[in-house]
Amino acid sequence: MKLRKMVLCIMGLCMALSMTACGKTEKVADKKTESETVIGFVTGLDGLGGQGFSDAVYKGVKQLEEEMGTKTILIESKDVSDFATNLRTICNQGAKIVLVPGIQLMDALKTVAPEYPDVQFIFIDGELEGFDNVTSTLFREQEAAYLLGAFAGLTTNTNKVGYIGGTEGSTQERAMSGFMAGFKTTNPEGECIQLYAGTFNDPGKGKEIATQLYNQGADMVATWAGSVNTGVFQAAEAKGEGYYALGAALGQFEQSPEKIMASQVKTLDVITFNLVKAAMEGTLGKGATVMGIKEGGVDILYNPDKDILSKVADDSVVDTVNKLRDKIVNGEITVPDSKEALETFEYPGI
Repeated sequence: MKLRKMVLCIMGLCMALSMTACGKTEKVADKKTESETVIGFVTGLDGLGGQGFSDAVYKGVKQLEEEMGTKTILIESKDVSDFATNLRTICNQGAKIVLVPGIQLMDALKTVAPEYPDVQFIFIDGELEGFDNVTSTLFREQEAAYLLGAFAGLTTNTNKVGYIGGTEGSTQERAMSGFMAGFKTTNPEGECIQLYAGTFNDPGKGKEIATQLYNQGADMVATWAGSVNTGVFQAAEAKGEGYYALGAALGQFEQSPEKIMASQVKTLDVITFNLVKAAMEGTLGKGATVMGIKEGGVDILYNPDKDILSKVADDSVVDTVNKLRDKIVNGEITVPDSKEALETFEYPGI
């Protein structure tokens, strides 16, 4: 009898140990799955917090953490000279997929990508050819800017508007050309003053330039210049009634709910999520992909508060802009993407 009890005890102990071991193995496996994909993200000079380009990409990164269980190594860049060092740092820390946001980082990416052939670099808003481990995504920014310009042309009361870009480059030129074409489509006699801030990370500069534009008679100023945008919104608020702004990124309406009437947007959060997911699944293509309105890469968004929007735009304004949008999607309008293309652009009827 004693022997039988002893055997039963030993068997019970073995079963308990077996179950405990299985439990530990399962937890280790779960932990390994969660940490399987490490994403590296080096911001542009706009950094995080200004609801600009880098914030829009980071929104997609956070969604990946929540839905795909990825981990992120994040470094905010303070100067152009930091880019290459920051890219190397996140690669050395184990990132296997690295997000490179914006044309500012192109030179650094050219240098660093060959040094880490096993790392997949995703270049957002720029094109870099000749590297097997670099996938590029470009946008037809001019299409969203065209619609925003058309909106401005229809809603200005002074027939004068402003547009503030960051630093000169092909991406900014595309947007500026598109905005001007849209503005002149709906307001051929109006005036649009376009200026560069020369930076993407100086809100004070944005406020200074926007204030000058308002003082020169503009009643609406569009901005597409990273955290410079914040200063433009502040200038509109300081000027008071009758002065408005047009935003960018993912809309930015929260920054100035009563002043930002519409925004030219890139769906950077959705695109970031989809590109990284494809890289994780091994289906990410090589080369460059170009996305416009038709592909869901860019668009116009209106202030979500209809009462606020109605201060400057009634339903007929939105209908007109939407008709122009349809013409872009079906190929009736090819929006100019440069100063040269703008000079020969054939303006459509509205």
